[in-house]
Amino acid sequence: MRNIERVDATGEQVEFAWFSQRRNAPIEEALKARIEVQNDVLVTECNSRKRDRNLRQRLESRLGDLLSYEGTTHKSLDLAALMEGEGSRPEEGRPADSGALDPESRPVG
Repeated sequence: MRNIERVDATGEQVEFAWFSQRRNAPIEEALKARIEVQNDVLVTECNSRKRDRNLRQRLESRLGDLLSYEGTTHKSLDLAALMEGEGSRPEEGRPADSGALDPESRPVG
């Protein structure tokens, strides 16, 4: 599938990443979702509900009867937890340090 790449494989688990590609943008490639494939389970993690629906539709259209949808859970982004490692908020007028984010949340490129 376009813009979905295998990023890791360990034992019985394979991970893929769905990237967005934007030409002439400050960040040309950004992580949109992670896909984890285990023996009989496929789990996705997206950073928006819209992307989650879009990814699910893409997977269902490509894999059809190989998948059966079980459910979706949503969790709000906890900005305070992201900043906890920093010790303080970014100074006004300065961009936040993407290095403070966990690896899945960091921009790629």
